[in-house]
Amino acid sequence: MSQLDREIGGSNNRKGNRYEDAFAVARLIELTSRVIDDRVTVRIKEQAGCHVDDFLIREAARQHYYQLKDDQTITWGRDDGKLATEFTSQKCDCDLRGEDYSLTIVVSEDHRKESLDKYMPATLTGVVTVLHFPRVRRPSELQHRPALQHVLRKLTASREPGPSHMQEVVEGFHLAWVECDLDSEGYGNLEGMVAWLLVRPLRIRRPVPTSFEPNWGQFQAILSEIPDLEWHIDRGYFEWFRRPVESGLTVRCDDPAFQRFVDRVVATPPLTFEEFERLL
Repeated sequence: MSQLDREIGGSNNRKGNRYEDAFAVARLIELTSRVIDDRVTVRIKEQAGCHVDDFLIREAARQHYYQLKDDQTITWGRDDGKLATEFTSQKCDCDLRGEDYSLTIVVSEDHRKESLDKYMPATLTGVVTVLHFPRVRRPSELQHRPALQHVLRKLTASREPGPSHMQEVVEGFHLAWVECDLDSEGYGNLEGMVAWLLVRPLRIRRPVPTSFEPNWGQFQAILSEIPDLEWHIDRGYFEWFRRPVESGLTVRCDDPAFQRFVDRVVATPPLTFEEFERLL
């Protein structure tokens, strides 16, 4: 092999890895609310060793199989029908095991999606989804994807996030994906990635503790009686400000210091905004 062939091969591998990483990060971002809000276990594995094996995502009891093709010429019939055979074999295996599953082929070119949809074998129609996922130069560019905008807005700690907030979330998840430890079966756990992110200085939405009993109800009642104090809990943060000021300060609800603050308010109920602030 010539030096030029090696360089071309290395460049293609890097492009392929970036495409796969970007897709993995996008799916993790889309599934994070399932972990935070619904307490669902989500695990992801690369090169799963099955017929459709680029990614296998286990979302609770459902299995999602993905094959990625960053390719301008992929068809069902190319290489003696290799692609059709892979998906047909995966469908048979999943049916035999009685799985709850989905099969998806992911393509970087929109004309490949059109072609694969149009010429999909009858045995795979209604079973396989063709997803157009345009390539990116780097995963951080995912913040600009219209399909991810709504999800990213929900994951930031800010009610009105700007581009930098969403970029921070994307870059955080990319790092969590690259750094995640794999279990004995080769899976990365999304709950573990979220936990990894939450101990870092990243402004991301957090699970709200289920309660601060026995003092939580008293805490809310006391704050509601303080003149000029505006407060709310959103995205796992406690935010307060003095009316009519529009911007305020926030603290994490899962920070032990906040729970101690709740106890102090209940023990010595503040009657004014100044007394409230002195207890912070």
